[in-house]
Amino acid sequence: MSNIEATGSAASSAVAEASELEISVLGTVRIQAGRAEVTGGHPLERALLVRLALADGYPVPDRRLAEDLWGDVDLNPPIQRMRVVVSRLRSALGVHGGSILRTPAGYRTTARIVDVPAAEAAAQRMHAARRDGHSEAAVEAAEEALRLWRGPALADLAAMPFARAEADRLEEWRLSILAARFEAALQLDSSADVLPHLTTTATQNPLHEPLSRAYALALYRCGRQTDALMALRRLRDGLAAEYGVDPSPETAQLELAILRHDPALQHRSGATAVAAHHDSLRALDDAFRLMTALAHTGPADADRLAAESDLSAAVVDRALGHLIQLGAVQIQGTRYTLGPTLFQPTPKPGLHTATADLRSALPRT
Repeated sequence: MSNIEATGSAASSAVAEASELEISVLGTVRIQAGRAEVTGGHPLERALLVRLALADGYPVPDRRLAEDLWGDVDLNPPIQRMRVVVSRLRSALGVHGGSILRTPAGYRTTARIVDVPAAEAAAQRMHAARRDGHSEAAVEAAEEALRLWRGPALADLAAMPFARAEADRLEEWRLSILAARFEAALQLDSSADVLPHLTTTATQNPLHEPLSRAYALALYRCGRQTDALMALRRLRDGLAAEYGVDPSPETAQLELAILRHDPALQHRSGATAVAAHHDSLRALDDAFRLMTALAHTGPADADRLAAESDLSAAVVDRALGHLIQLGAVQIQGTRYTLGPTLFQPTPKPGLHTATADLRSALPRT
């Protein structure tokens, strides 16, 4: 080899060593150094690299690493077997083998995941835009995040225990971003445009509440009230059959609003939509406070309920009117009591705590 060739080869190696390994996991695993693809060896070696990269530079103890790669099996001896896999990984990485480091606490890597942080940044911009009532910007940020998925996360490492759990987490996150994107699009009065895609997505994920709510709202705005109610009924039945739970209060509120043809369900833009949403949440909070008061006092008149719930007389009258219409409260002369349709007439010990937790979680204007 000539001196010029030797110099060029050394320079190429130096550049390769200087390039940090970047890993993409939102799809099949992709390992790159600059613009060059790096194989990373067989699936087990690639899985080891990804698992270490997911630790974000921190060392992973040997026992934990073995369980994440092979599951809860008796490895004899696990440390020696791990060393063999690490050795093969370093060989497969070539000049980048030095990115796998040994520390007293376990192995770690300088390689980093790049697509998940990029998706997180876009998702944060989406949430900020939604809070500010900027639906169009929220849709754009959500689409930027979703474009980073090239397919099911970690699809080629599905046999690895840690990869299955991480893939499930990333898929649930993707669906939450997708649901937020649909909700923001509905704020732009795009019901007819998003309904086909929303129909497919909600059908594929029948127990995902935010997607089901967006689907029901889109159906309702397209003049399909019966279909919207059926979608929420399927959600309710599915949650009961699969998990033994009821839908969230937000889902129940939407179902009642659709039944009543609530004008608030129609499209509103910008700050008006945000204010209307907060108003409806406050109304739900007031109703729960009244039901909590009734559960503790038993039959009571409006004045006592106002004092017990710390609400004004006007708010109590308005909330009682809605609750009576729904069958949640009954009137007996001048006194009110919890109705048998939705609630038992005797106090429930957990009701006050559950209501307080819900109230503390509700956003305030």
